[in-house]
Amino acid sequence: MADEYEVVEALFKAAEKGECASVTQMIKTHGVAILDKRNDSGNTPFLAALDEVGAMQVMYDAYGPSILKQTDKLGRTAMHEAALLGKLAAVNQLLEWDPKLIDARDITDTAKRRTLTHRPLRAA
Repeated sequence: MADEYEVVEALFKAAEKGECASVTQMIKTHGVAILDKRNDSGNTPFLAALDEVGAMQVMYDAYGPSILKQTDKLGRTAMHEAALLGKLAAVNQLLEWDPKLIDARDITDTAKRRTLTHRPLRAA
């Protein structure tokens, strides 16, 4: 039997590669709480899957809308990361789930500054 570290690592690899069946099976086997686990970079599987909208969908369906509030160790949400990295497909999917994310504020919300989501995006 794999230890927890190995299971979490396998989930991250599956999420990053868009292996939706594997992600689904791991959630069924280990419960939705596995989506709160973090890797060495401080990301959750959802945050690590920004290149794979299908895997994001599987995790969103299992976890619910609150998964959109997960942050990395710097306090950035999936929308912050997707915009910063030019992940247009992820940005579009995130906005489909919650159109209010278009008005996401920066991490500190200092003087109501806007995030990078307000800059034109180009596909990476």
